[in-house]
Amino acid sequence: MTYCRLFQKVLHDDLVSYLYDANLAGANHRVSTLKSGFRMEISGYSEKLPFLLDAVTSRIFSLLQELKEGKPSLAGSFDKAWQNLLRQTRNSKLGSPHEVNLYNSRMLMEENAWYLDDYLAELDGELTMEECGQVIQDSLFGPVRIESLCIGNVDKAWALNVTDVIKSKFTQNSRPLGDNAIPKFKSFRLPTKSEAAAIFGSEVLNMSIPLVVQDVVVSESEDNNAIQVLLQTGSSIELGYEGVALFLLLSTMAHNSAFNQLRTKEQLGYLVRANIRKTSGGGWFFAVTVQSGVMDPAGLQDRVEAWLTSFREEMVTMSDERLASEASALVSQFSEKPKKLSEEIATTWAEIAVTLPFISADRNPEFDRMEKLTKYMELKDNDDADNTNEYAKTVSELRQALLDFFDEYLAVDSPTRRAVAVRCYGQKWKHLFEEKKGETGILSNYSEALHLKQFLSTLPISSYTW
Repeated sequence: MTYCRLFQKVLHDDLVSYLYDANLAGANHRVSTLKSGFRMEISGYSEKLPFLLDAVTSRIFSLLQELKEGKPSLAGSFDKAWQNLLRQTRNSKLGSPHEVNLYNSRMLMEENAWYLDDYLAELDGELTMEECGQVIQDSLFGPVRIESLCIGNVDKAWALNVTDVIKSKFTQNSRPLGDNAIPKFKSFRLPTKSEAAAIFGSEVLNMSIPLVVQDVVVSESEDNNAIQVLLQTGSSIELGYEGVALFLLLSTMAHNSAFNQLRTKEQLGYLVRANIRKTSGGGWFFAVTVQSGVMDPAGLQDRVEAWLTSFREEMVTMSDERLASEASALVSQFSEKPKKLSEEIATTWAEIAVTLPFISADRNPEFDRMEKLTKYMELKDNDDADNTNEYAKTVSELRQALLDFFDEYLAVDSPTRRAVAVRCYGQKWKHLFEEKKGETGILSNYSEALHLKQFLSTLPISSYTW
């Protein structure tokens, strides 16, 4: 991965000058690094794009050869990319408290996640142009699988022309990547309180959240603390269309409620969020984030838990009119068509990207996913016998479905709740971090997180239906 990121930076600088005239003419390109390979985007006037694609891929191959040969004229560009990536990676440690929490939670919840210190160890080691060129060549010309999307003012013949360019450049001298070799990135299933007790001991049964990850912000001038409470709701296939639709509606309502209570009324801090968070492999979480300089992370966690209890009461007492309005607004959002080509491309490619880890037989993007979700949010009257949507609900049925969802996944006293509290302490609160070190259920470094991950199972990566 380190060599892939270095190559992407060297290539970017090279193509800026190599394709300068094409960029002035409105033909754009972008090559980016993914966890499982590279992504190339070409856009502009359709009649010129096949030529631009050919030029970009040709330059990739010639640049690879120059790197393998250790061409002196590339030494400056390679060293610049190396130092830039090293500085960028080191600066990642200087994030704000809530950014540190995002990173630490990902290290715990994702199966294949590189630790920042591992990246730095690679970058501080001996890296060479020759090895970089060889690694990238092996990646591009070893077993590969290519997914492409042609969209816009194009026809079938144009798309086939682009496909021919791709085949001539990448697949003639390589082998197809088999289903068994497809990179798969999964998320772990967090433990319930009873499962956490089996791992850590019965002491965690007295904790509202039996799993805590804590850290201290690196910046000496940062005095804010942050808490992120993550409540796992499962995977896409476990939630299904109805579960996802209910989760989206609940999170929309929760965002305004959390902001009003924790930010406006309690004035805990300027940054307050309640939203859905997704991790690799289709893991779904409800995330409540607060960054504050007036309360320590444990206190913030208590306030989040108290808000969760009050939010359930809000849903119970919410008027039928307001609940119907919230559902109708979400249906309108689901039904809204893309206004720009870029939005259509992003939406379409997102559905394709979800299927990339699947075996060939299951690689069927659900381009009608939003329409299917809409069916579960449609409302009907109690006496509406003519409604042909079998998934439509009355307001009372929708309210009960939301409460059932909340009670299973989010309620403080739910025996099936899977939660983790991720805390980050500002420098002036560092003594509290030290006091909590070594306590049962509290992870204070990456080694402790790795130890816990040995006990956890992973979520299925399949999409909404089997």
